[in-house]
Parts: sequence; C-alpha cells; structure tokens
Amino acid sequence: MKKVYLCLLAGASLALASCSSDDLTAVGGGSDNGGGSTSTEIPSSDLTVPMDNWKKARISVKSPVNTLVSLSYNTEGEGETVIVSDYVATKGSNDIDVTIPAYVEDVTLTYTTTDGAEETVTAALDKSLVSLEGTLSNYTDSEGKTWESVPFRVRYEVGGETPTFHEHWTQSGNGDWMLTIHYMVCDEWENEKIVEIQNPGIDVGGGDEGNIDGGEIDLEGIDNVEQFYTDDAEGNLTYQGTTYNTSGVVMFDANWPYHTDYNSEFISKNYGRFDYNDVVVDYNIQSLIIDYDKTGNAKYFAANAYKEGITVTMHVRAVGHTSPTEVGLKLEGIDATYFSNMADLQSGEGVEIYLAGGQGRQYEVPEGSLSAKVETDGGCPVIKIDGLQYLNSDEWRQSQYVLNDSAKMDGVLYNVERYTKVYWLATGEDRVNRTGPLFTVKVHFSGNRAAVYDNNAALSAAMVKTFINGAKSANQNFFITLPGREIHVGGFAPLTSFESSYNNLKNNATWGKNFTDEYYIAPNGCVWGVKAPVLVKHIYEGENFAATYKEFSKWIESKGEDAKDWYDTGKFNAQCDDTNLVTYW
Repeated sequence: MKKVYLCLLAGASLALASCSSDDLTAVGGGSDNGGGSTSTEIPSSDLTVPMDNWKKARISVKSPVNTLVSLSYNTEGEGETVIVSDYVATKGSNDIDVTIPAYVEDVTLTYTTTDGAEETVTAALDKSLVSLEGTLSNYTDSEGKTWESVPFRVRYEVGGETPTFHEHWTQSGNGDWMLTIHYMVCDEWENEKIVEIQNPGIDVGGGDEGNIDGGEIDLEGIDNVEQFYTDDAEGNLTYQGTTYNTSGVVMFDANWPYHTDYNSEFISKNYGRFDYNDVVVDYNIQSLIIDYDKTGNAKYFAANAYKEGITVTMHVRAVGHTSPTEVGLKLEGIDATYFSNMADLQSGEGVEIYLAGGQGRQYEVPEGSLSAKVETDGGCPVIKIDGLQYLNSDEWRQSQYVLNDSAKMDGVLYNVERYTKVYWLATGEDRVNRTGPLFTVKVHFSGNRAAVYDNNAALSAAMVKTFINGAKSANQNFFITLPGREIHVGGFAPLTSFESSYNNLKNNATWGKNFTDEYYIAPNGCVWGVKAPVLVKHIYEGENFAATYKEFSKWIESKGEDAKDWYDTGKFNAQCDDTNLVTYW
C-alpha cells in the first residue's frame, strides 16, 4: 500500500493535528522544533479508510456574493440525504470538505437566487485530488517575509503534469492568512494573492491514500448579500449556523479473528456464519458550526456558542450473540480538550440514555440495564454503551416493554429471531421481531470557542476544524468488546488499551496469517465490522448475510473497490432476498 509523505524544507517545520492536547501549543504559535527540517508521515487517521463505505469529497464553490448553500446526494433506495446545510459561502472561492457514500459520483448544491427562486446545481466528482494540511512554523515565503506560525494546505491533481507551484494566500474576514501551495488554476479574487515560486520547499509523494474526489460549481443569478441572521417576534436571532451530518448503520460479527477463509465457497458451506447481527447500531453524528467569523455577529455567537460542537446519537438495534458486552465509538483525530463539557461528560453528567419508543415516546432505562459513559483514548473522545447482554436476559424479555409473547421465550436473542407478526410504530402489520423500544444514547460535545475567539483566532480555527471532522466518517471508529477481545470496523485501529493484545495476535504463529497491515481486514478482504451510510437492515439469526445482500461478496473480495453500493436494496432489489431482513422502522 502506497503512503503519502510531506517533506518540509527551507527551514519549515510541521505540526500535524492529532488527538492529544499537544496541538494547543502548535496552534497557538509554533512547534518545539521550529527552524529545523523534518519529514513526517501523514497519520492513518487522515487517510481514507479502505473498507469504509464512505469517501472524502471537496466541492469548490465560486460565488459573486456571500450566500447560504446546502449540499446533498441521492440514493435510489433512500432518496435525498442532506450532508451540509446553511453553509456560508463567502464571496470568491470556497472549499467545502465532506464525506459521502463511496459510490456517489455527483452531489447537488442548493441556493437561493436574487429573485427568491431556489436553484440547484449538480457537481460531478471527477477530479481526484490529494490534500494535506498542517501548521508551518518560522516559514519564509517567496517575498522574503517570515511567518512565525501559519496554517497551510497542499493541493495537487493526481497523475497531472509536473506542477508549477504557487503560494496562494487567502485572507479571512478577521485578517488571518491561509497559505495554499498548489498548481490548480484559480482566479484572483478579493482578499487573495497568488505568488509563483520555483522551489516551494515541499515535496508531495503520490499514492492512493488521502485521495479526495473534487467537483467545481459556479453560482449564478445572485448579486446581493443574504441576511444570515434574522430576528423572531421576540427579537431573538434565529439562524443557527452550518450543520454537517453523517448517519448510517454499523454491523458486527463477533467471530474475529476466526473464519478468515471467507470466500464464495466458504459462504455456501457455512450458511449461518458471518451474519453481522451480533451487534447492530444505527447512528447520526451532527456537527454544528456557528459562523461568527464569517458574519461578524458577536451577539448571536455569544448567545449560542454552547450549541457549537458535535452531537452523537446511537440506537442499539440488535444483539444477536451472547458474548459482546459493549459497543462504542471513538472520534479519531478529535482533540477532547476542545470541548468545554468533557469533564462533565466523563463524570456522567450530560450523557443521555433512554428508551426510544414509537411516536417519539421516551422512557427511562430500567435500573441495572444498559449504561453509557464517555472516556478518552489518546486524547480523543470515546463513547461506550455497556451491558449489552441485558437485552438477552430474562429480566428484559419479561419486562413491560417486550410486547411480543414469542420474544419472551427463554433464549431469544434481541431483535434477530423469526417470530410472530407484531404491530409497531403505527405502520401496520410487518414481520418485525420487536423486542421492546430501542436503547438510545445521545451525547453532545459542546464547544467553547467563544472563550478563545477574540484572543486566539488560530486556536478558534483549529476548534472549528475539530467540530467539522467529527462529521467525517473516516474519524468515526466504531467497535465492540467481548471478553479478551475488541473488534473494530475494517480499517480502523484498536483502542490503546487493546493495541498490545492485537499485536500479540498478529505476531502469533497460529493467528499471524490472518492479519494484514490494515486493521481488522484479513488477507482476502474479510472484515468483522461493516459500516454503511444508509439504514441497512440486518438479517435474521441463522441466515447468510452474503446470500441476502448478493453484491456484498464482490465488495469484500475486492477490498471495497467494487460493488460500493452493495447495501442499496432499492437498486439491487431483484438480487436481495429481503425475506431475510429484519424490518425495524
């Protein structure tokens, strides 16, 4: 597997974003080795995860004025999904970084024209880019000016001609400068300057990792500035800022590191293996950014700063195995010190857990049932839901919440068994094995940018990046724990506490052949944790996942290169045995 390297010469040093609080020093003004030269390998958390169903995309938007835009994509089986709403596209060039399903080839941008009409523009994602970024310390630019500390980006087209590099300096509304070293063709907009340089002092190596699909959109038909903030009847400011969103389903099989001989023959002979219903969780992760730095409305920012941050909602859909005890999510590359309420969350305050029923009803969780907590791992926030086997206990099966008499039987596993027809959610008759309302965990990681904004604009910008990164799939590391084991979605690293055990298994003569350099991916592509960007239905106990989702084997055996939309039952309805699927909405 190719790697991407960034070499900084000519007296420049690099401080890369990580999980730890060390970034606070670098962002605030220089790193410890300023003035030296270094070669730094980009950490895996910044790269595209190979077996994830998401990919990175960057939409370059040019607008004649400041305006609000939204981005979405369409899936045949799911319809339109909004990924960014109310983004403040400023006058000139804007780069909107998002993650989208791997198979999506174009996205739709929506905005309002001067005459009030809603306009949609489609951007084809046909440009493969690599983008690296960090903070340069003691950097001397092509005009001889020395910068104590400046954020920078490197952009180039994969497979292009030998570039003519430019220093591209963009000044934000608060006067800060961003350096982009690239050779992309661009117009000279207001508050920008482009200086050609013969030796940029930066060498970028090629490779598949870190690739970003790019698209370009020019906005037309607008010539006046949008009013981003409006007063309601009580005089309150009502605009809430830009929202970034990702959602989907994570499904686990508890047999890692067994059964790595996954192939078409194995599937036919081992019908009940790899059912991916041992733990099933759906999720919604939303990041909200208050756009104070673009609009200058200090009153609104001060009143609503607590809303800024990352909100994670997880529903436990199924527990089809008697071993998993815990399901969790680590937000990779997200510095926990940027959240003002981390101490409260770690003490349990503000971590919501409740039962979600039909028609929006909520109930308190029974005493001694599932619990939720927030920890840190390597400086990154981690949400853990513990006590999963309570859902397979007699106590839960005999509780008032389990309305299906068949589900009360001894030995019934949570929401994976075939039983009688049940009525639920006022949707009429379906074949749901409804074993009670869903245990739901909701955590809001609150930002504290208002406290630092006026005194440290660079730190403020770093915090915004952290919030946005929370809504990017490559940073969402889901896992389950069993006695002595920890299983992650293919391509994601174990927690620090399990890293030694993982390496011991990898180096073991018996198990070593089952490991690759890619975490939790067998040499033939087999994975034990799958993440899909739509509400994929899991299968009944004893059924075969690959025989149900018939494009899934192509995706596995190609290590995520083919059949990237294997889960789209709307597209593959004729090839999907939906009688094996548990319908739960």
